[in-house]
Amino acid sequence: MAFVDVTEDTDGYDSIYHLWCEGVLHGRDAEHFSPTDEVKRDEAVKIVTRLFGYVTDAHDSLPEVTETSYADVATDEPLAYYIETMTDEGFFAEEEVAGEFRPHEDMTYSEIVDFLGEVSGEEVSVEGYESTDTMNRGNFVDLVLGFFQ
Repeated sequence: MAFVDVTEDTDGYDSIYHLWCEGVLHGRDAEHFSPTDEVKRDEAVKIVTRLFGYVTDAHDSLPEVTETSYADVATDEPLAYYIETMTDEGFFAEEEVAGEFRPHEDMTYSEIVDFLGEVSGEEVSVEGYESTDTMNRGNFVDLVLGFFQ
């Protein structure tokens, strides 16, 4: 694996490795995944969008975004295409009404559960988290990949 900060002892190692091999996720840069950092809202959307098959094109060949639904998501935002794809699928009605997506904020457990529940059509819960807690990137990847195992 290309990430120097992901070892076999890292939370979610198997899931991170699997999704990296599949091209579903990328690191903060070419060498760092930052598995203990909290998952951001835009990152969570990208991973879920790709894993659930809403976007299958290579990340570097996505169509240009010429307009966004949110005041805080610029058209040149690296993950704008994923946010717009899921918005077009009807997953972010509350954010659309508010006009802000807050792409670089930590995604709360409550938001993660709601989003995954909507996308998967299943009830989602995880032991040990309060609704306002956040989840690190390694654990998030592990949780999301769990829908396919």
